[in-house]
Amino acid sequence: MSANVTRWLAYAFLLAVSTAATPAEAEPKNPLDDEVQLLFLGTPLDEAVGILDKHPRYSVALDLESLKAAGVEPRTPIDCKIEGVKLRDALTEMLKNVGLKFKWVAESKTIVIFAEVTNQDD
Repeated sequence: MSANVTRWLAYAFLLAVSTAATPAEAEPKNPLDDEVQLLFLGTPLDEAVGILDKHPRYSVALDLESLKAAGVEPRTPIDCKIEGVKLRDALTEMLKNVGLKFKWVAESKTIVIFAEVTNQDD
């Protein structure tokens, strides 16, 4: 499957879930509680983040400094097929294979993806 098709499918899944709620339904207070479907097949991490960042209720950012310190490239391929789970669980699953985590910054409604870096003092 070409990279363009993969990006389109991932965006289509995210968009379908984002627009599934009717106006009569109340939005969850925290977007991490939204139910999502994600499909990324060999999609570079930075492109997957770009797709997720298109959501109207939150933004997504990479902490490039922590990734660099951990030796993780932004172009690292992501593979995941996740359906019908909360965004927090989908992100955990998506990121665990590349050793990354995320945190929610409520003030800016931003999901920050980072690598845990331990300081090794001799």
